[in-house]
Amino acid sequence: MSKLISGVHMAVRAVKQERAARTRAALIRAAAEVFGEYGFAGASVARIAERAGLTLGAVYFHFKSKEELAREIVTAQPDLVVPPQDSQGLQHAIDTTLTWAYQLLENPVLQAGARLVMDQEHFVPKSENSHQQWMGILLRDFQDAQKRRELRAGVDAEAYARLIVSACTGAQMHAQLETSRSDLPERVEEAWQCLLPALAPPESSRSCSSARSGEWRHEAVGGRRPEDRGDRCHGCGGPACRPRPRVAGRRPAVGAGRGQGGPDGAARRDRHG
Repeated sequence: MSKLISGVHMAVRAVKQERAARTRAALIRAAAEVFGEYGFAGASVARIAERAGLTLGAVYFHFKSKEELAREIVTAQPDLVVPPQDSQGLQHAIDTTLTWAYQLLENPVLQAGARLVMDQEHFVPKSENSHQQWMGILLRDFQDAQKRRELRAGVDAEAYARLIVSACTGAQMHAQLETSRSDLPERVEEAWQCLLPALAPPESSRSCSSARSGEWRHEAVGGRRPEDRGDRCHGCGGPACRPRPRVAGRRPAVGAGRGQGGPDGAARRDRHG
């Protein structure tokens, strides 16, 4: 009998934990939408609770303040950006940033992180802000690339990690202002095309791939094909079909790295036809 009672208690506990996890996830998504629309200053716990369809008590049970919610969203950014293809070293840096750029087009949590970049001093210590997070990720990739002899001799890995983060941050901000981020992946790819010759020798930085970035994006945004998102991808060489940079000698992969706000946080139009 005691085993039966214990089993019932464990089942009840599991149900409660699952419900709590769903509530927490719903709160994070609602907070992301509110921060994305109103910014940090314009957001409030009451507005977030209303968006989530929850009481203020339910919100405060999980998060003590809007600052805690904002911190959760910003510090969780790297966990959301996982390239759809396995890679290492320089290619992983490239794949990570382009994954971020594509996912930022429709992921509300990443979008909120990009919006919150300039307000981080209110809820994240400087040593833990998004710039430092993404710097650390890129630095590890570049150090791995150095061990694999993918970078030019004498390259300052830390300086290049900082530069890529800054380039992605700037690309995100300008893309938001000019095209609502619609061409952010192309901007990030362009930054890599400019930087790769200085960062890596020709055999590592060659850009030649028969695969199309539209196909890769289908994986990066969670299995939705370009045509499902209203994009055309038919090999014409436009932004949806442009070949993606790769590290020479490896299978085709993307061309862009990790930055702030995801690398933190769109000018060229499709020229199909």
